[in-house]
Amino acid sequence: MKKVVIVGTDLFGELAYEYFSKDSSMKVAGFAAEIPSIKKEQFGLPVCPLDEIDKIFPPEEYFAFAAQAYGQLNYRRARLFQKLKKFGYHCATYQSAGARVWPNVQIGENCIILDNVIVQPFSKIGDNVFLMGSNYVGHGAEVKDHVYVAPHALILAGVEVGEHGFIGANSTIANGIKIAKDNYIGMGSLINKNTKENEVYTLPVAVLSKAPAKKFCRVEA
Repeated sequence: MKKVVIVGTDLFGELAYEYFSKDSSMKVAGFAAEIPSIKKEQFGLPVCPLDEIDKIFPPEEYFAFAAQAYGQLNYRRARLFQKLKKFGYHCATYQSAGARVWPNVQIGENCIILDNVIVQPFSKIGDNVFLMGSNYVGHGAEVKDHVYVAPHALILAGVEVGEHGFIGANSTIANGIKIAKDNYIGMGSLINKNTKENEVYTLPVAVLSKAPAKKFCRVEA
């Protein structure tokens, strides 16, 4: 049985533990965390400092999974993913038994594809992409690296979602649309025109902020 160490001990770490340990062929061997969030154990398993992960869980013997949320437009998770790659890890991907992913879909590392997700033929899912349940990815669509797609979002045929995007719950991206890098798409939005980098979109496809992703501000109603 393949073994995986989960990086993160918060709610997303707990979520990853449940799915990997109860609905995959992998065994969770332990956790890693950044100081000062370090704990001694999680679910009865050891927790080590992230900077010591390669000594306690050698990358030749273990997979890793960066279990972080979408804060800072996924930049924190991207940083952890890249750090794990520098340590030499292959990052595990979880796909729910309840997801319907066509066999010719390309899926990268450190992805999570939850229940009732549909990914149609000829689509591409990059590295470090979280599809969080009941999402639809139409044929020929591409979701690039470090993207978070909240539940019930529809990404229709031929759509391209740029790096570090956040796609809100119940939003719809129309056929063939290009979502630029560092975009925040608010929940319930309909996007029917190509977007620009570093912008926030919400109903009715109105630009509310042009703040760079690293200085991301909240969405105003």
